[in-house]
Amino acid sequence: MAANLDIDLAGRLATVYVSLAFRASANPSREYLTEITRTVAKWTVPAISFDEIRAVVESAVSTVRSELGRRALAESIRTLSHVADLETRRAFLYDLVQLALHDDWYMHEEGRFISAVARRWDVHPAEEGRSRLWSVMNTHRTESEWTPVHDLALVYLMLAHRADDELSQSELDAITKKLSEWLPAALPSDVVVIVSEALHVYAAGVDNDALAKSVDRIKQAVPGHQRAALVADLEYVARADNVMLVEEKAIISELASAWGIEPEKV
Repeated sequence: MAANLDIDLAGRLATVYVSLAFRASANPSREYLTEITRTVAKWTVPAISFDEIRAVVESAVSTVRSELGRRALAESIRTLSHVADLETRRAFLYDLVQLALHDDWYMHEEGRFISAVARRWDVHPAEEGRSRLWSVMNTHRTESEWTPVHDLALVYLMLAHRADDELSQSELDAITKKLSEWLPAALPSDVVVIVSEALHVYAAGVDNDALAKSVDRIKQAVPGHQRAALVADLEYVARADNVMLVEEKAIISELASAWGIEPEKV
């Protein structure tokens, strides 16, 4: 399904792309909106002019800003899921990733948005020869490599276990869920493998020096303006068993300090 969207479907696609833009900023730049216009244009029939597509994108901006934004997004995702085949939906997701990277940053909220759209479109990267985009972790992984994502899994596991010497299934599920939000292009099985590998290392014994190195690698991998999301994830993991222990609060506070997060953001 290449370059054959009519004006209505172009509006649906623009709504999805513009909704991503609003995950990064309450006021997307003119440059960003122009890039969205170019991206939508490559999917439309030749009879539709660039000016018409620009008007469609501007209309999408107004809609997304309005009270109808959520409903319009949901309807657009549903409609495109019905009219576009798997490879085209995968290409739309690739567009989303490229748009998110237009400013050389890949924000956590953008990753979460792309992950949610991918799930609704039932899209995962192709099994063979796929390039794994590890979100802000910026790591292309082979089967034997330890990545910053593993460090993050290790820290989540440490928080869940050290506070009460127990690791429940609800905590493991919470860890897997939060890691998947950082990995918008990963298969669910990829995330499970990462958690399993980190769990194996943790069970074998991890001293404080090794954990400190993991904490530092995470700090190097995640831009400063996104580290507050790490703390929010830690709090989510800590509450997975329906209680936030004093010990967990202390660990989260220490991690926040190590990552340079101001106290009022903790």
